[in-house]
Amino acid sequence: MKQSEMKKLIFAGLIDVIILHSDSIDNWFVMASGVDNHQDIVEQYGNLLMTERGQKKTYTSLDRAYKALRVLGWDGPLTIMP
Repeated sequence: MKQSEMKKLIFAGLIDVIILHSDSIDNWFVMASGVDNHQDIVEQYGNLLMTERGQKKTYTSLDRAYKALRVLGWDGPLTIMP
């Protein structure tokens, strides 16, 4: 999902968890998933954060990824996976 889409989902309250994971010390990726609790049927979704041009969004450090998510409006907990 693009950053603009993630921001809309955050403000709509549809993101349940955000996971930060790394393939190396310099590449941190953001994965968002959610659960729609407003229906009897639980639907889960998840997607890797992408740039507006459709490329994988990476951050050079954990603190940059953390700050960027806060700017997008996320105020919940983060799960970190090395």
